[in-house]
Amino acid sequence: MVVPIRVGSGIRVKILMGVSYGVPVVSTPVGAEGIPFKHGVSAYLAEDAKAFASAAVGLLKDPEHARLLAEAALDSVIPEFSPESALRRRLAVFEEVVRSKASPRTSDEGSGRQPRISPPSEIPRGK
Repeated sequence: MVVPIRVGSGIRVKILMGVSYGVPVVSTPVGAEGIPFKHGVSAYLAEDAKAFASAAVGLLKDPEHARLLAEAALDSVIPEFSPESALRRRLAVFEEVVRSKASPRTSDEGSGRQPRISPPSEIPRGK
């Protein structure tokens, strides 16, 4: 997979999809931002056009190396982006919400302020 992105932010879901299908990745560092790749181990991260082209051509010429790079890429993203990992993070967030609801809030203590909760009549309803 060739990802020549020079500007931007956020995770490139297309890279994660490609990795899940066993496709090796050649990207700019910006294109792979947020993904735990190591240059030359789990992906090729090229700063300029010459390095980018060289990495892509090298993988085309050496299918075994491309396969090994793709396997390493998958191994590097599974801990962060697998469904199980996403589930663990969601559960942690839910548990934190439950804990925060179970314990009294201390941020407004002593201020005399009460959190504003809309009465049911003020909550917008879909029609």
